[in-house]
Amino acid sequence: MALEKQLHLGRLPPRPPVPGVQSGSKMRMGPGRKRDFSPVPWSQYFESMDDVVVENETGKDTFRIYRSGSEGPVLLLLHGGGHSALSWAVFTSAITSRVRCRIVALDLRGHGKLMEITGNGSVT
Repeated sequence: MALEKQLHLGRLPPRPPVPGVQSGSKMRMGPGRKRDFSPVPWSQYFESMDDVVVENETGKDTFRIYRSGSEGPVLLLLHGGGHSALSWAVFTSAITSRVRCRIVALDLRGHGKLMEITGNGSVT
């Protein structure tokens, strides 16, 4: 490690614990215990979900929006390609527990629960 980096690290305050993360021997699973990878509902991380319908020249587009928080600045969360608004679920839970803010996470066209395939094979 570079000397300059070592000097700066010594001056920083310790990092706060991350909620829901255990350290040390508590992280190890006991014998016979299995991890549960079953899906959890969106409502575990967000307060509301709405479908917004926007009419255009070719018909209608529907966008799913997840929200949390009721006051403070708005954080608009956009997912990356191949993901959905639910990609922000854990972040939403973590940030709203630390900061008073409003979260808006939306599924872009062709992503998330509203993804549909039309008769000609294109994704809408």
